[in-house]
Amino acid sequence: MLKKITRSRGNSAISLMSGIAGVFVGALLVLSILYYSGALNHKATDISSAQTTVEQRDDSKNTDTEDKEKAKDSTIKYNSSPSPMPVGSNIVADAVAKVAPAVVNIDTATLAKTYSTDIFGFSDPFDYQIQEIPRGMGTGVIISKDGIVLTNNHVVNKAQSIRVTLSDKTKYKAVPIGTDPISDLAILKIEDPKGDLPTATLTSSENMRIGDWVIALGNPLGVGQTATIGVLSAKNRSLIDSNIDLRNLLQTDAAINPGNSGGPLVNMNGEVIGINTAIIRSAQGIGFAIPSETIRTVVDDLRANGHVTRPYLGIQMSELSPNARAYLGIDKNVQGIIVGRVEANSPASKAGIKNSDIIVAIDGKETKDVREIQSIIRSKKVGDKVNIKLLRNEETKEILVTLEEMPSRFIRSQR
Repeated sequence: MLKKITRSRGNSAISLMSGIAGVFVGALLVLSILYYSGALNHKATDISSAQTTVEQRDDSKNTDTEDKEKAKDSTIKYNSSPSPMPVGSNIVADAVAKVAPAVVNIDTATLAKTYSTDIFGFSDPFDYQIQEIPRGMGTGVIISKDGIVLTNNHVVNKAQSIRVTLSDKTKYKAVPIGTDPISDLAILKIEDPKGDLPTATLTSSENMRIGDWVIALGNPLGVGQTATIGVLSAKNRSLIDSNIDLRNLLQTDAAINPGNSGGPLVNMNGEVIGINTAIIRSAQGIGFAIPSETIRTVVDDLRANGHVTRPYLGIQMSELSPNARAYLGIDKNVQGIIVGRVEANSPASKAGIKNSDIIVAIDGKETKDVREIQSIIRSKKVGDKVNIKLLRNEETKEILVTLEEMPSRFIRSQR
């Protein structure tokens, strides 16, 4: 009996000590929670105030920018430093809502005379009516408040009548200001617009990363304005064949269908980074857009001159094949381009470049293929001088060439 009582008291003491320890540990946990909760609230307050400060600064910057942009209705908005990408569940819808009012449908037509006939079936050459025959449709985007519309050259090429339909269904006639078959860009002017028109903002595509979200807007197959989403799949793509010579293109998997041509490719801020221009029909999810950097240069030239001034060298060239190397006795380690023909009265001809010369470098940059030479020349301006290093009869020569404006005969009349 005594052993049972002693054991019971021992158990009670142990239980009491366990209870006290539990209360002590619980108190420590409560104090810890209160302490860290206060610290987190303090940090949240700091972060919130920091965000408010940043937003207030951004608002002041936006106000200054808007004041400058309103100076002229003909000003084209171009952000050289793209804004940070937004975050949230509505960013796609918000981006579309921002740019959609400036996206227009373009309908083109050719004009034909319809002659009346008499009772004997003979037509009267003096009694006729002019009829519009629908030719095609596409998309464009308004880039200035006075009605400058940016689109593709192939959308309006050979059109005799152009009508533009705004997002609010208002219709206007439009006339071409300038077209450029090489870049496949054209600008139109809306005739007699009613008040200021909605405009889109162009921004640099250079800071876009592969995998960034993009949105393509347009009028596919004439069904009406449509938005599709995808990613920027690649940059600096080229499309070159007998009818196309497009370079530095943006590639996207956002759906681009017939009728989307001339529509904008935008980032998640609703800013235009490119103009949709082509697709590969035999593939899925491979579309291309002309980058905003090209657009800016071409549009400036078209507005100022009605055409784009481009420098040219005036040679036909090809890459060194094994047969050409053997015929000319050129070492296999020599990298360069062989001149197949020099155009008469061209910059190359005037500087003394000859057939079968091997161009190995321009301005110190090695030229391993034809595209490199074309890219270097295109980056120059009319009147620039370029130093061409070449091989002729196993001798190295350096020739200074002054670039001239490309004659119109070298520019395709259509894409």
